[in-house]
Amino acid sequence: MEKETSKARLSPGSAGSISRREINGYLFVLPVAAVLAALVVYPLAYGVYISFFKTNLVKKWTFVGLRYYLEALKSPEFLADAGDREVHRRRGGGTFFLRNAAGPAAEPEF
Repeated sequence: MEKETSKARLSPGSAGSISRREINGYLFVLPVAAVLAALVVYPLAYGVYISFFKTNLVKKWTFVGLRYYLEALKSPEFLADAGDREVHRRRGGGTFFLRNAAGPAAEPEF
């Protein structure tokens, strides 16, 4: 048996080549991906970045590292709320807003 050469695998129409139609597809999706990155990914990443600082967002930026995260994990209020959310999630909390659209009377009893 002979080995296939890279030229044979990348010839036009083969599985390894990129067609003009595929390139056009990527170019069609590119603006949406750019807007998504600008409106979702960047603010999310920036929020994570500034969470490591004690700041008023204008002048004073003091690096605090993981201090706020550690304080949250040690806080009894945070742990109680996290436990409540886990119980709610296990009981089908994904439909919470749909169930409450009709008002509190539509809330099922547990």
